[in-house]
Amino acid sequence: MKRIFTFLFSCMCVMALHAQEDVTIANFDDVLSSVDDIGLWSGGGTMTLAFAPAPEGSPASGNMLVVGVPANSTGSSFTITFEQPIDPRNYVGLSFVAQIPEANNLTFVFKFWQSVDPDHALGYDLQDWATLPQYTGEGQWQEVRLPFAYVQSLLDDKLAADPYFPYDQYDQIEFAPGAWQSEPGCTLNMDDIILRASWGDESGIPLTKLAAFMITSVDGTIKAIGANEKNVYLKVYSLSGQEVGEGLNQVQVETKGVYIVKATGGNVSSVNKVVVQ
Repeated sequence: MKRIFTFLFSCMCVMALHAQEDVTIANFDDVLSSVDDIGLWSGGGTMTLAFAPAPEGSPASGNMLVVGVPANSTGSSFTITFEQPIDPRNYVGLSFVAQIPEANNLTFVFKFWQSVDPDHALGYDLQDWATLPQYTGEGQWQEVRLPFAYVQSLLDDKLAADPYFPYDQYDQIEFAPGAWQSEPGCTLNMDDIILRASWGDESGIPLTKLAAFMITSVDGTIKAIGANEKNVYLKVYSLSGQEVGEGLNQVQVETKGVYIVKATGGNVSSVNKVVVQ
């Protein structure tokens, strides 16, 4: 019986990992057409949301979302609800086009929620404080990509602990632009938020190139070798998202276990799961 269950569970995971087509979760026209349908939470400053016509000649079209990001935000955020729940493992990440007229370099933190847990008491959320993708367009329009490698590793851990975990019921995503970034306030224009089955090319911000670095672990030391960069900056996180170390080319950790490692060299970053034995 145990073998049958293991086989069925393995098949379920393989099916869940099968990539889907791209899905638009908001274009602020026919998909999420009212600003009132967006959840808003202001912390450490008041965030504002509005719709406005996209500028002619920009990659945005129709209406766009205009986010007033407060200065020195301590977690102000907005939440978008999907038309259908998803399994985040079916997608490599999420993309949107963005522009910040003030040319701030804005970092994004994001979190998946399940609306069946409105009080967030069941621990279903998947939060990424590790990857920290950025808008770096210097006032111009740019495609921003939020890779899901880190939240997928969190979901894998939840499934490993509970085979019956509702892995395919994520129907909300929360964005926290500029959270705890100590930046002046700015206007964030966004459009065409899309769940991506694959990136398909190398345009946009090169956030995740898994072949760019080789990550190893020997005797408690995590090391990185860059394919094109001599110096690779490492940040190491526990599976709960707590930073446990950082350093140039290597980081020593005291406790055996599984860690999330963000490696950055030049303008390329990758996020990897590493086992320290």
